[in-house]
Amino acid sequence: MPEYDDHPVILGLKAGDTIGGPTVLAAVLAKSVIETGYYDPQLTADRYVDWWRVEGFDTGPVFALVMGARINGSTSEEAVLHAHETLGGLSAGCNPAHRAPALAVTLDADISELVEVVKADAALTHYDPLAGDVAATVAVLCRVLMEGASWAEAKLVAAEGRLPETVAAITEGGGSLPTAGGYAPEVLAAAVYFLDRYPPDVALAAAKAFAGGANFCPVLVGAIGGAMKLADI
Repeated sequence: MPEYDDHPVILGLKAGDTIGGPTVLAAVLAKSVIETGYYDPQLTADRYVDWWRVEGFDTGPVFALVMGARINGSTSEEAVLHAHETLGGLSAGCNPAHRAPALAVTLDADISELVEVVKADAALTHYDPLAGDVAATVAVLCRVLMEGASWAEAKLVAAEGRLPETVAAITEGGGSLPTAGGYAPEVLAAAVYFLDRYPPDVALAAAKAFAGGANFCPVLVGAIGGAMKLADI
């Protein structure tokens, strides 16, 4: 298996990331797992804060609010709730889905454990469970494709046990024109739309043209597309 920086999933993530924040934040997460050999939520949460304090950028409003509260002395739980309430309950952003491919690549765990870890990581910053549910879906898509599943098989596996909004994004998102916002189910639906229609490199180019300056769905298209390349799809 390729090293982290040379892994097709990570190379795809980087290719889809036109601004750079998701790439760096995923690397922060990956480094924590690689160094310890497992996922440590407290270590990871502290490293997110350390990164944000020094150079954090391009994370979306939810993550930014959580990090600001943490730096001002709030606990993780207090900061996450504060961000959720400040944004009027709109905390189902795609940031956790952007960093989830790092866990698909580095975490030595079966699918059920991978899902739980990805959700736990999402909960460090995003209160709405949809953020973690979509992130888990992205991680599962990457993992099962890495293991040789077809795209159709991967979508079926990834949809198992997910929330209705997430299932709709996987099963229905490919059938209608996507939207370009940062709401996690919409970002997933947009990624599925392009990956349903085109091979990975073409899908990424189409996603970038669609997204313009919005650094949302191309990150997922790149990462998932990298897993598809590994599976020779």
